[in-house]
Amino acid sequence: MELRHLRYFVTLAEELHFGRAARRLHLSQPPLSMQIKSLESEIGTQLLMRTRRRVELTTAGSVFLREARDILSRVEQATAAARRAGRGEIGELAVGFVTIADYNVLPRVLSEFRAQHPAVRLTLREVTTDAQLRDLAEQRIDLGFVLAPIQDEGLTTRPLLREPLVAALPHGHALARGRGALALSRLVPSCVSSLYASWASSDTRRTWSTQRAQHYHCGPQ
Repeated sequence: MELRHLRYFVTLAEELHFGRAARRLHLSQPPLSMQIKSLESEIGTQLLMRTRRRVELTTAGSVFLREARDILSRVEQATAAARRAGRGEIGELAVGFVTIADYNVLPRVLSEFRAQHPAVRLTLREVTTDAQLRDLAEQRIDLGFVLAPIQDEGLTTRPLLREPLVAALPHGHALARGRGALALSRLVPSCVSSLYASWASSDTRRTWSTQRAQHYHCGPQ
């Protein structure tokens, strides 16, 4: 039994006339009659009473009509749902993010995403950049908000925000005098390196160590 057989039967049951049903289905009348007889043979019972003047549903036909309509409706719903999922309109999305993203990028991006895709269920995980890279590789999350740089050719990255690095110094500190940019070379290496230690990726820490070595003519610590 195929879906087209159900559609043929439902159309005929609605029209109760082979000629009109055939025109709706863009068929000629003899093939439609043969398909209905084949359907009745497969089910093992008569679905329609036929006379020269009219067509009527049997009791079995009425029951089959109700069930056939339900099946066709569910198939249409399943097809629509699959197409929406294929377009990313429904389903689930697992998202990882570093703590700092929760203060700037994440709220805005999630608000826009939920407005455009209200049927998608989001699962959020607050984890470090390194953990997100592992989760992405193992397909535990679908995307992540991480700290650059990311040196992984298997991943596609897009910059969302660039922020200046700010030095917080004690009141009265010699480097706190005056205004304007503070040269990185004037900062104590051990103090600045702690900024990234807890939440930056290993790639970021390696980059920072390299830059620090260039400024201070020493190796990464």
